[in-house]
Amino acid sequence: MNRQNVFQGVTSAQQQLVEYWCALQDESGRVWREALDPGHLRTMLASISLVEFDEAGIGRFRIAGSRLRDLMGFEVRGYCVGEVTGRHGETFSLGLSAAISRGMPVGGVMQEGA
Repeated sequence: MNRQNVFQGVTSAQQQLVEYWCALQDESGRVWREALDPGHLRTMLASISLVEFDEAGIGRFRIAGSRLRDLMGFEVRGYCVGEVTGRHGETFSLGLSAAISRGMPVGGVMQEGA
């Protein structure tokens, strides 16, 4: 299966990130921290969020791009995922759950709607 084909409704920056991520995967599908080149991610930083999990399974935003800050209305870096509430917080949590279960990044565009 071409993992890149499962991404629809993403921004061009998110698509670039997915393509980069997929190119770095080893035969088990993992991407090792050492394989990432921060310089390659420079143009995508506004769209990147990283959540780190502790031994208890609590996820905390280690990196939160400015697009996420703009969407949430505040800087979420340092917050636990469960502390970010509201519709956008719930949507992010669902996406994070999907990323964990799939073992790969997920992306999408959140839109204000009726």
